[in-house]
Amino acid sequence: MDDGWEVLYGSSCGLDPVNGDSSADADGDGLSNQEEFFVGGNPLSADSDGDAIPDGEEDPDNDGPGNSEELKLLGTDPLEWDTDDDR
Repeated sequence: MDDGWEVLYGSSCGLDPVNGDSSADADGDGLSNQEEFFVGGNPLSADSDGDAIPDGEEDPDNDGPGNSEELKLLGTDPLEWDTDDDR
């Protein structure tokens, strides 16, 4: 993760640019700090954009699976609709 991002959100959610904290999920939304960084989420808010859908369930590329499912189960990019470029 970018150190500046960790400093921005600070120690209130366990972020520290010196220590390994990428696997923590302080807001309980199903995304680790590393995954929040990747998708542009807020590690202090389970619903970063305030639309009543937790960050882990968001589907920014509108392809069906949510962020958490794409990152943890499918190994695909949750921000890219056609991760394998077959269309």
